[in-house]
Amino acid sequence: MKKFHLLIAVAVIISVLNCSPAFSGDHGHDHNHICFRQIDVNTDEKVTPEELKKFYPKKIGLFAKIDQDNDGSISHDEYEEYWYSQE
Repeated sequence: MKKFHLLIAVAVIISVLNCSPAFSGDHGHDHNHICFRQIDVNTDEKVTPEELKKFYPKKIGLFAKIDQDNDGSISHDEYEEYWYSQE
């Protein structure tokens, strides 16, 4: 059981570090948004309207604002561009 708890702790730490500017290469930006990797729950490197709505349920129309190429999904670049433009 201790090994399981250790494994969970390591997974949480890795998850936090993946969204950390120090480890993601995103320096100098103060984001007031949720990390793309957290929203992309199926890790297919794109965010669907359903995935985004789980994290931003009250922001109606947000998906359309971020999905600049209107392909029905949000890429990491589109997500970051949107939030950088909001600073």
